[in-house]
Amino acid sequence: MFPQHGGGIRGFLRWLSRSSYNGDWHLIVEPTSTYHHPLVHTLAAQGQAYTLINPAHTAAFAKVQGKRAKTDRVDARLLASLGESQQPEVTPPPEEDQEGLKSFRRHLGWLEKELRAARNRQETAAFSPWTPKEVLDSLGRTIQQLEEEIQRLRETMASQQAQNQEWTRQMDLLTSIPGVGERTATLLLAEMPSVTRCPSAGTWAAFCGLNPEPRQSGKSAYSRLSRKGTPRVRAGLYLPAVSALRWNPVVKALGDRLRGAWQNRPSAHRGSYAQAAASLFRCPQKRKTL
Repeated sequence: MFPQHGGGIRGFLRWLSRSSYNGDWHLIVEPTSTYHHPLVHTLAAQGQAYTLINPAHTAAFAKVQGKRAKTDRVDARLLASLGESQQPEVTPPPEEDQEGLKSFRRHLGWLEKELRAARNRQETAAFSPWTPKEVLDSLGRTIQQLEEEIQRLRETMASQQAQNQEWTRQMDLLTSIPGVGERTATLLLAEMPSVTRCPSAGTWAAFCGLNPEPRQSGKSAYSRLSRKGTPRVRAGLYLPAVSALRWNPVVKALGDRLRGAWQNRPSAHRGSYAQAAASLFRCPQKRKTL
């Protein structure tokens, strides 16, 4: 066991270099919140090969192997066996600017959630005749502080994005798509991999779980969204997809065709989801506005 800090990581890498042949090794890392970030940062800085494995894949592999116990030792052996048998591709090093934007956006989302909760609390507290004035004053100050902090954070994000020419260009391309505004464009820049790292629009859509998942048994055949990617992006793309059904001519034509084929609105929504994701990939890839 090695501590999850700089000294522990350095000790782990020294032990690994003594244990491997010619220093040729490939680490399999199962991400957990942000606790894997220091290790990934060190590995990327040293140019060492590693793969961030989806925890769902690890769980499925453990089920196939018939593993029932779950301990640190069992998990380590399981990850080593998965890497040896599956030979997963090496994960590209993280882009530090994108990781910083992701942290900004997620913190802003947390502040906005807290602001909504405080406003709801203020509304319900003000309705009661037994709520002391001091409580209402405290809620008012809390709401004001949250609003000020949100405004400062938005200004900081806008300033950093303006200084990055590539971000500015990507924002202009994404917001040229009908139904996509700055909020959605920022979500995609922060949470999705660069289009240069994905071979196709289908791969990019699969990252957020918007790829079709075929189901067939006998004469019954249908498909659904896989929903195996990041839920943040799916949630953020829902309203833009609904808007695109009305205002984006490409997505609207697809929605009309699906409604005619399946006679239901959910199929049109699923199709607009996938088509919107494909448009969001192709626009920056071709470097052309819509």
